[in-house]
Amino acid sequence: MKEKSKTEILTELYNTHFVENYAFKVSGRLDKVFFEDIVGELYLFICELPEDLIVGIYNKCGINCFRQYVSGIIVKQLRSKNSVIYRKYKKDYNTTIPLSSILQPERTWEENERPLI
Repeated sequence: MKEKSKTEILTELYNTHFVENYAFKVSGRLDKVFFEDIVGELYLFICELPEDLIVGIYNKCGINCFRQYVSGIIVKQLRSKNSVIYRKYKKDYNTTIPLSSILQPERTWEENERPLI
């Protein structure tokens, strides 16, 4: 098996759509609301891995070993309440109200016009 560079390995992973497919498989209802953004975050995590780690895992037994490693990242990011994805996309989802659902958003920010006594 020919040694590949980090870029070649990441390109091979991207071309197989493994991240999207596996993330969809393990995602919950709330994950599907932000699915495209979450997949982008996952690719960012994977691309930021050190080159020697990616190449070392790949050279051990090929793309399947690297997929196993990536699947661990995906599961931990989607299921953990301490993950970046949880804090960024899920944590405040039930406590916030989308601006589009407010009937008169401009009035929401107006201060009371009562005179101060």
